[in-house]
Amino acid sequence: MDKSPQTDAVDRILEQWKRERPDLDCSPMGRLAA
Repeated sequence: MDKSPQTDAVDRILEQWKRERPDLDCSPMGRLAA
């Protein structure tokens, strides 16, 4: 069984925000979507 972390749409969206607006902390959004 693969134990590597799975990425989902929320992870991809947060990564895009991080790339476009590194000054914003979007980590709370990841917790709400989990």
